[in-house]
Amino acid sequence: MGKKNYFDRTDATSGKHSVIAAIIADEYGFSQSKKDNKRFRKDLREIKHDLSHSNLEGTVFSGADLTNMSFRGAKLQNTDFSSAVFDFVDVSNADLRGANLRNVNLETADLTNTDLRGAKNISTAVINASKIRGVKVLESQLVSLAVAAGLFKRSEDASLKEVARRLRSKGVEIHKETP
Repeated sequence: MGKKNYFDRTDATSGKHSVIAAIIADEYGFSQSKKDNKRFRKDLREIKHDLSHSNLEGTVFSGADLTNMSFRGAKLQNTDFSSAVFDFVDVSNADLRGANLRNVNLETADLTNTDLRGAKNISTAVINASKIRGVKVLESQLVSLAVAAGLFKRSEDASLKEVARRLRSKGVEIHKETP
């Protein structure tokens, strides 16, 4: 694998500027001086950042505040989103195969038609069951997705057949494992 790009806790919302925050600041005409930092952080959260259709494969967004970001149709394979803030994030039609979703709250995120095949730690995420239409998962991820979406309280609460039925009723696409 190539070199990873990092966008972690040193983002603009924590008072320091990452490369992505600097690009956004420049695009919207924000100063990065210490004096304007407070205004920059406030305004940055109010802007919907558009990284649609970007290739961000392997990027580390661990702990980042991604509020209002749009990753619509983006390539996000093997990306680390662990503990990232995902308020009102659009990842519709994005490819998150192999992404790490440990402790990510996706309750307000748009997951429509998102490819989650092979995504890691889905069971530790919080997912809104009404926003999973068209999501693609592997058979081995069914229980994790159902628990994360609140369709079952625990993985032992239903048979695999019932889990698959409920997820299909929500529009989830279930794929066979490939060797």
